[in-house]
Amino acid sequence: MGTVGVAHDVTDLGNIRTELEIFIDSMPYAVVVLDNEGAIVNINERAEDYFDVRRERVVGGNFDRWRRIVLGDAVVDANDFEDSSFFTASIRGESKTFEVNERAILDVFGNATGVLRIYRDVTNERKLEQRVIAAARTDYLTGLYNRRYFYEHVEEHRGNQPVTLITFDLDDFKNINDRYGHAAGDAALGMTAKMLREAFPDGFVVRWGGDEFVVALMGERSTERTEATVRALLAELAHESAADGNAWAVTASAGIAATDDPALPIDALIRKSDEALYRAKREGASPCVAGPDPA
Repeated sequence: MGTVGVAHDVTDLGNIRTELEIFIDSMPYAVVVLDNEGAIVNINERAEDYFDVRRERVVGGNFDRWRRIVLGDAVVDANDFEDSSFFTASIRGESKTFEVNERAILDVFGNATGVLRIYRDVTNERKLEQRVIAAARTDYLTGLYNRRYFYEHVEEHRGNQPVTLITFDLDDFKNINDRYGHAAGDAALGMTAKMLREAFPDGFVVRWGGDEFVVALMGERSTERTEATVRALLAELAHESAADGNAWAVTASAGIAATDDPALPIDALIRKSDEALYRAKREGASPCVAGPDPA
């Protein structure tokens, strides 16, 4: 009836080692070549540099055992290393972040003959991203978080917890700027920010805008203890600013509002805190505490 010919590519990774080595060494990323049994066939020069290894010491070894030695068991166990994933490991004592991609090596008939694992060092990119995010979230002058990020933080961390808000406003701040210059005003804001962080180490401290600050405290809080902390802070601020060789002294007013109702919008709690603050300014007694939520 006739003759049927069947062709099969018997070329394996070992037979194309030289060509493959030239190819992977030309790549700008770290490359690890595996056979179908998970043994390392080759790595390129960038992989030697990325992972502080020598080619001759890893070729022929088991890939999983090698990466556990290089990256550590904790990193390997914590990551699934699926296609286009990211992981962070300590290399030469320095924290590095990598993107990893996996690609099958196919012969001319589409049969898998091995695997390419491609690693890209994205450490500097991640650091730049973090700086950009930090810049978007913080106030450049005081280093405190800004009003925009306040809402993100509260939404992420509030849950069903009680929330206490403390609003601070510097008294006659415009007078400091007008009489002593904006450098003095900036120094007053910086001093206030520093003392707020120290007084509320577990609080979320925000420069709300201008000379106004907000501290958010999550969880059960004693109103009396919070009020005592605020009083001590205001006294210390006035004392330290005057005693620091400045011609000006910084005084401030504060309003406190709290709720254990997770359904109360945060803006409503801010309004209550603001009302307590303005009452403190009118009455000359600070801090003022907002009344209880209406029944």
